[in-house]
Amino acid sequence: MSRLQTFRLLFSRYCLLQSMNVRNVSDSGDFTAAFASAQEKLKSVETEPNDKIKLELYALYKQATIGVCNTPNPGAFDFVAKAKRDAWLSLGDMTKDDAQKGYAKLVDRITGKSGSGAS
Repeated sequence: MSRLQTFRLLFSRYCLLQSMNVRNVSDSGDFTAAFASAQEKLKSVETEPNDKIKLELYALYKQATIGVCNTPNPGAFDFVAKAKRDAWLSLGDMTKDDAQKGYAKLVDRITGKSGSGAS
């Protein structure tokens, strides 16, 4: 299995699990539908996004599903965890709805499709 296939598989499973939690607790309406649609669209990406895009997706996803960053500072040599946490922290107090919209727009840009499903 290639790195891209592994990434897609793990990320889609993670998104599926997280989206189940979002649908149970979120009252965001239109944004939640666009967010869920964007998660499905991401599975159709033919080329693996670069690390910067992956970090943006990660940060927006975490902000949309959890809210403001609540993770402790990672170890000094855990560079991946630090990059992820820094990306999430960079969103500050962004609302969950804004994060869902941003995630949907970023996925649309990556997949080259227009329209996020929200009106």
